[in-house]
Amino acid sequence: QDEFQSQNLPLPPPLPPPKYSFHRRVLPTHLTQFSSPKGKQRFHQSLQSGNAEAYFPLAEQFLNQSDPAYCGITSLIMVLNAMGIDPNVRWRGGWRWFGDEDMILDLCCINKERVKRVGILMEEFVGLARCQGVLVDMKRPFPEDMDHQDLNNEGEVA
Repeated sequence: QDEFQSQNLPLPPPLPPPKYSFHRRVLPTHLTQFSSPKGKQRFHQSLQSGNAEAYFPLAEQFLNQSDPAYCGITSLIMVLNAMGIDPNVRWRGGWRWFGDEDMILDLCCINKERVKRVGILMEEFVGLARCQGVLVDMKRPFPEDMDHQDLNNEGEVA
């Protein structure tokens, strides 16, 4: 059950209508756009080294999020479908498939309106994956003050 609901907390107020609109956000300068020459070079290097195998099953399952607050849930749906996990409920007709965000929220008893208003926490993301039978070992990024040389080859503290 939705942790927010189990505490009987009221929903936050609906988001106010936006005062302006925008078409796209500008990517911060410290990030590399995938379609840029540098992004293409990095992808090519990843392909050449054999480190891009996970890209293809994910690309086959590409899905646009239906709400800005659904970014994590939509990403999870792409991963679940790429992994070939059966939701064991019909999506449409005879198809058993993770077809949209509402489906996974309904399966895992998460309040859709609350997610639209406040999003989900990483712990809730993990809970949604576990609700579908995925074994998840959540790792947080290491603290900024940690010396990167303290990490082993798996990115864990040695």
